Amino acid sequence: MKPSWEPFRAPDAERVWKRLLRPVAAEMRSCATELAELAVARVQAEVPVLLPDQQSVEENVVSTAASLRQLADMIDLGGDPRDAELPAPTRAVARAGVQRQIPLASLMRFYRVTHELVWQWIWD
Repeated sequence: MKPSWEPFRAPDAERVWKRLLRPVAAEMRSCATELAELAVARVQAEVPVLLPDQQSVEENVVSTAASLRQLADMIDLGGDPRDAELPAPTRAVARAGVQRQIPLASLMRFYRVTHELVWQWIWD
């Protein structure tokens, strides 16, 4: 299997992709729900307006897990990150936040918290 993203096709980059990134992607895919639950719990503590009830907590866990699995799939395939689109559950959660008139800065905080958590997880 060859990566589809051109920068991964250089010999050294392809070797790193195969030996390091693909195993990370497989592990990320397998623990996506656990990581999503951690992210949602952290956001719930920091920005409770984003998760006002149990339904929104559950929807955000599903949404975040779907995004993490998509990221894992993209890494595993060596895909071009510019081709990524938000998964359907993530689009639905974002729309609901807009309809509830949640400020964009608050919505974006969720993504920043999740990015930080994923980076910490990768380095650990």
